[in-house]
Amino acid sequence: MCENGMIIGAESRDPQCRERHGTRCFQCGERYHEDEITYIDGKAICCDCLKEYIEEYGKEHAEDFIEDFISANLDARAEDFWKNDLDEQTKKRLMRNIYQEEKRMRRMSNLRNIEQADRDFCLSSDDYSEFVRERLCW
Repeated sequence: MCENGMIIGAESRDPQCRERHGTRCFQCGERYHEDEITYIDGKAICCDCLKEYIEEYGKEHAEDFIEDFISANLDARAEDFWKNDLDEQTKKRLMRNIYQEEKRMRRMSNLRNIEQADRDFCLSSDDYSEFVRERLCW
């Protein structure tokens, strides 16, 4: 294709060998100007290949990134773990353990009157009166 008598893109080609000048992308093999290249582990990656290369690199070297990524995204991972990795019985067991441990810690530190919170929970529960009735009328 010509523009003003010049071949478009000719400025980036060597007239001797007709090969484009620049740095060759490790991924696609095309040549690019240096400002379009990112170096990863010494490999030149063009801007067009960078996203795919990083995704593949992340998969191949996951062990190098997992702990830091989870630390930076702990709330999201905990939610995902709860939803996808635990069965209902395990969730109930963990909730009971967390409750018991939190109750023990609050008693020791007197941060909040856990007994009052327990009382409020019971008295506001729709099932509390029935529970009391079952205990009284055996």
